[in-house]
Amino acid sequence: MHVHPGRALTIVMLAALVLVAAATDASARAGFYVGWGLANQKPGGDLDGNTAPELEAGSGNAFRIGYGFSNDFGLEYWSVASTHDQVDSSGTANYGYSTLALRVSKAMGDSELFLRVGHTALLGGHSLKFAGASTKFTGDGPSFGAGLEYMFARLGIELSYTLHDVDLKHQKSDQELDVVASTVLLVFSFYFR
Repeated sequence: MHVHPGRALTIVMLAALVLVAAATDASARAGFYVGWGLANQKPGGDLDGNTAPELEAGSGNAFRIGYGFSNDFGLEYWSVASTHDQVDSSGTANYGYSTLALRVSKAMGDSELFLRVGHTALLGGHSLKFAGASTKFTGDGPSFGAGLEYMFARLGIELSYTLHDVDLKHQKSDQELDVVASTVLLVFSFYFR
């Protein structure tokens, strides 16, 4: 079995985070944190097979950086990217976005429930681009999410669901799409405090 060097490095880094996290307290959540994880997205709305090609659910990566102003309130930046197969063809599409969000949490022992409200943008490297196309769709809109994070000392393990509604415009034509996408995230985070 061949393990890709990037995946091996990721596994080693996660193992190191667990060892460091085991030596610290799980009660305080304020301060800076970073995370990486897996994303499963399902873009919908105008991606229905009529207005634009319908896309199957796809998986990808998620990265976040955040700052907790207190144990109950924070600000997060997300970057998520995934690849999707088109339902009616052998084509694919890349779907990526960035989100800036407020996070309100309620701690319950070593875990916390949270709500996330923010603004999602598909700009620059983050966009909707169909395979073989030289241009892409960009735009922005609101996002809403909720989830549960379990804290193991400085390591957090989050499972969350986010819904965003973005208005996209093709870079060269006047075609517009209203995309409603759902994202399920499994993210491992390290808290610097």
